[in-house]
Amino acid sequence: MPVAFAAAVGVAYLPFLRVGWGVFGFLPGYLAEEGFASGGGFYLWSVAKAVLPLGGIPDIAYLAAAAGLLAGLAGYVAFRRVGVESHVFGAALLAGAFILLLSPHYPWYFAWLLVFACLVPSASLLWLTLASFLLYLVPVGSQLVWDHYRFLVESAIYVPFMALAAIDLWRQHRRGHLRHGD
Repeated sequence: MPVAFAAAVGVAYLPFLRVGWGVFGFLPGYLAEEGFASGGGFYLWSVAKAVLPLGGIPDIAYLAAAAGLLAGLAGYVAFRRVGVESHVFGAALLAGAFILLLSPHYPWYFAWLLVFACLVPSASLLWLTLASFLLYLVPVGSQLVWDHYRFLVESAIYVPFMALAAIDLWRQHRRGHLRHGD
């Protein structure tokens, strides 16, 4: 399926070859505006740089690690031999991990998680979708500045999410063992 997807994107891009990289429009500017190009827009990476002696590790290392983690989780979810309910939980796990690793700065980027919150009983997804409204307390444009206020608001969103996600994973794991008689 990834090859078919890449081929479809390539075919769809063919009419726009003359435009070159301009086909991406404002995307590079958007990435810089949101602090993603500088690495300052990622909550976990900003915390890691503030707490750990990471020295000269480039921001691309975080992106590579995040992509690797998401790919590993996707592989784990895709190739497990379980029922449909567990696959939906796995998709919700991937969605939550994606949001945590990306750490968007506006509440509307969390809206798509509501689909999973309706399908999977998950305290962590419920928290993440409801707590995202705290981002309205952070001034627009502050995503480029890692300050104490932004750290507190994002921590109020993501730290409880991580704790609740660990509990959700433990419950899901326990349910799987109880069903199989372990």
